[in-house]
Amino acid sequence: MRCKEYLNYIKGHPCFNCSINTGCDAHHISFFDKGMGMKVSDLQTIPLCRVCHSSAQSDKEFLPDERILRRAMMVYMENYIMKGGILQND
Repeated sequence: MRCKEYLNYIKGHPCFNCSINTGCDAHHISFFDKGMGMKVSDLQTIPLCRVCHSSAQSDKEFLPDERILRRAMMVYMENYIMKGGILQND
């Protein structure tokens, strides 16, 4: 699923890792290998500052355990919906 509005919502949050409040990217989380050229859903994202984003992309052990990441993604999605956000494919 691709949803630019949701990605902008994620980017507006502090970094999930270091809590810095500016310049965050939406980091896509893949819990299993996807085929070449296949990107995971925009719903599987967390906000990371540029430094943490770079570290997460180069080191798979950088981010916490999968259960913590899945719960965090659910909380972001639930809050987005509760604030009136609509999840629709772009």
